[in-house]
Amino acid sequence: REMVEAAGRRFAGEGRVRVLRQDLLELDIGEEADVIFSTATFHWIPDHARLFRALARNLKPGGTLAAQCGGAGNISRVGRALRGVMEEEPFRGYFEGWEDTKHYPAPEEERALLQESGFVEVEARLLEKPTPFAGEEALARYLEAVILRAHLMRLPRGMRRPFAQAVAGRMAKEEGLEIDYVRLNMLARKKEADDE
Repeated sequence: REMVEAAGRRFAGEGRVRVLRQDLLELDIGEEADVIFSTATFHWIPDHARLFRALARNLKPGGTLAAQCGGAGNISRVGRALRGVMEEEPFRGYFEGWEDTKHYPAPEEERALLQESGFVEVEARLLEKPTPFAGEEALARYLEAVILRAHLMRLPRGMRRPFAQAVAGRMAKEEGLEIDYVRLNMLARKKEADDE
């Protein structure tokens, strides 16, 4: 919601821009688009078959989908450290029943789903983007601000910083001071009648 509101403020008065807030699985922009562009969103949506069908419905024949999201192996170092800290006291009780809804797909998986959804000329590839940090505290601040937000919302305010510091500490000890980002870049074109 905050990002949509920020976009609304940024493009206020710009006649060429409409800001909408919709469920991507039910996307209906009211017309067919030439291009759909997305960055850092698709890994939050578990059902990519349904997602790609919805996107295809909103593209003109021959229209382009260009997207990047987290791919297979994304932030696996963080994940290992995070799972360990979530099982420790005093944090364990706050994460009972926790289910991580992020999905970091492999290129082959996305290629097949895009083709099944009516896309051709499908490209999907992983790009490793390791991100090093100068120290444990810098890593903890980054984790707190960017990666652990959903986790921190389950904790009382006074436990949030110690949780991020514990994850950073475990990473520093077992994994090093680097986040192993892996991006999945996708480019595809919606099928036209003469592509049959």
